[in-house]
Amino acid sequence: MQRHVAGTAIALALSGCGTPNPAQEAANDESMRVAQYQVAAKEAMKAALKDPESAKYKEVRAVPFSSGYAFCGKVNSKNGLGGYTGYQRFVAGPTMAATEDMVKDFPVVWTQICSPAGQQVWF
Repeated sequence: MQRHVAGTAIALALSGCGTPNPAQEAANDESMRVAQYQVAAKEAMKAALKDPESAKYKEVRAVPFSSGYAFCGKVNSKNGLGGYTGYQRFVAGPTMAATEDMVKDFPVVWTQICSPAGQQVWF
């Protein structure tokens, strides 16, 4: 009888752990939203780079932009000759990506999109 009571007490205690916390649910939803934008932005980066499999990223952060997120950071990847180009800044979103050497006015783009503080992310 004691085992049954103890098992029931544990089950009841654990069922209370599943009680939704609105703040936590909102944070989880937002994390999922960032992750979805991040996957799309990384695909855009792959399309923009000559050798996307060689890409190494650092200092990447998610920045709220328009109704979603942009990703700003640094990337080092191989060029057409097979050598690494060195780290350069990039901006990526779900439908576009650019590095410093791809856009003439990149400093303007960087300032407009990447100036606000963002959440550090793995890319």
